[in-house]
Amino acid sequence: MPTDHESFPQLPYRWPPRIFFNTDGCLVFKYLCRRNADDVTEMMVPLADTCVDVVCALVGINDDLSWRGSPHGELWGESMGMDIGEVLPDGDSSPLPSLSEVRPQDLLQMNMRAIVDDGHDVFQLYVDRARQTGLGIYASFRMNDAHCNMEHRMGDAKRSPKKMERPDLLLGSPPPANSGHAATFNFCWQWDYAQEEVRQRFLGLFDETLGRYDVDGLELDFCRHVPLFKPHQGFKHVETMTTFLDAARQVTARHAQEKGRDIKVMCRTPSSFYACLELGLDAETWIREGIVDIIAISSGGGWRSENDVSRAVAAAKTSGTLVYAGSGGTYPASPLNGYENGQPAVRRAIALNAYQQGAAGVHLFNHDYANHRAMPVAPGDESDMPEREYPPIYQNRVGAYASDRFTHKDLQTMRDLGDPDRLKRLDRCYHLASRSPLGDYEPQLPRKLCLIGRGASTENALRLQVEDDVEGGLAEGRIVKTELRLRLTQHEKNLARIICHVNDQPVDLTAASTIASSQGEEWLVVDNPPVRQGMNTVLVVLEGTESPDGWELQGSGVGEGWPTLHQCELLLRCE
Repeated sequence: MPTDHESFPQLPYRWPPRIFFNTDGCLVFKYLCRRNADDVTEMMVPLADTCVDVVCALVGINDDLSWRGSPHGELWGESMGMDIGEVLPDGDSSPLPSLSEVRPQDLLQMNMRAIVDDGHDVFQLYVDRARQTGLGIYASFRMNDAHCNMEHRMGDAKRSPKKMERPDLLLGSPPPANSGHAATFNFCWQWDYAQEEVRQRFLGLFDETLGRYDVDGLELDFCRHVPLFKPHQGFKHVETMTTFLDAARQVTARHAQEKGRDIKVMCRTPSSFYACLELGLDAETWIREGIVDIIAISSGGGWRSENDVSRAVAAAKTSGTLVYAGSGGTYPASPLNGYENGQPAVRRAIALNAYQQGAAGVHLFNHDYANHRAMPVAPGDESDMPEREYPPIYQNRVGAYASDRFTHKDLQTMRDLGDPDRLKRLDRCYHLASRSPLGDYEPQLPRKLCLIGRGASTENALRLQVEDDVEGGLAEGRIVKTELRLRLTQHEKNLARIICHVNDQPVDLTAASTIASSQGEEWLVVDNPPVRQGMNTVLVVLEGTESPDGWELQGSGVGEGWPTLHQCELLLRCE
């Protein structure tokens, strides 16, 4: 079976893409506002004017589909959903006040059912809009969605009938470690990939989708969600998953040959290849052997500066697999450029690092959600106004999960992330995440400050990668200055004892200025620390052997009053 992509006609979108934009299908929320199917995909119009080249649209919602009649799944939530007639009398679909009383996920399911009942094929709407706008369109699959674990929010837990009928195909009890809500209820409703029937279900879904729709690729999202196997079983099933991925590629290659066009296979994986191996995912082999055309080094959480982009690029030298970096929202950082959450500067830093390491571009997960973008926008700026009226019935939108319109700044951020030369001339925040979903590098923060006199050393230093010629940028004026920002708590009584070194050079924190967020969190700010290209070390420890002033032992652990470092950032200020 030929898999030589050079034999196929040119792709209908820019290759290689700069930005992949993932959306989860929840924009069907807007349908009942005025029963206009165009509202579901209208966001693709402004995206086409940015550096977004491909939209990855979920084939349904969570773990099920957007069409009826599949042997592998049902129309999402249909067997557990609320009927429109229970809320809207006589089928009236006007935006009534009563809709606001409906649980968001019930309203979402009502919209999904209504649009299908009206004769629309939801995923085909995305395919058609992609062709109109010149964007690529990939069918996205969440390989083990975990919303079904939310017993306490049954509006979210619209489980597929197959899961309820066949608990033997699930991870079940006891749940794997760090499995979120599954651990709370001691039962995991996610698929067990050790079961051949589970793997065949997904291969069947890939085959069915490629037969139904003229897509440009498949996106297999392993960040939504691991785990894939019962406790401690992932590593022994590494070969099982590699064989499964190879089978998915063969399904795709068969459809590509039948259609006479290229169809790509893309996988989204967590950030650490070593941690992924423990989950059963050998992404490095998938890349090296060319089983996947595209790999997105991502996370089940936010954007992460600690990732294996460089390892992925090295593995791709012989296969030609394209490497991307990115994720959903960002972890909290200090206020910058008028933003307090989702700062573009954090994304810029991680994106530029990836480009400098050889990545082809950026992957944006669920970026149609306003809370995945930068917020709030600084008030009083005319550029905060929307680029166009988007969506047109915006004021009548109902439902917590519908997208907010893009602002000029949202669209500009997507243009910036697709332009590595421009990124070098914009503020960047090199920032350490403080949480670690499965498959990611263990977080370096938060941490209690260790004592030099009790053995703390340079091995206690934090490590942040900066892939930019900092010295050259400062000399030519491209970079205006550098900054170190530290968020500490319970440190005031011991500030004089805190030793801080950046790249082995002492930094005086007693002379630092401060910056605070609207939530009252405060950062120490030091201008012009000696940031360098490559790996940077930041050491923050306590002098002496004595426990800090104001510390009180409570029980058997470290009590109140011990200085704690929560966040560390190196900034390159260019604006």
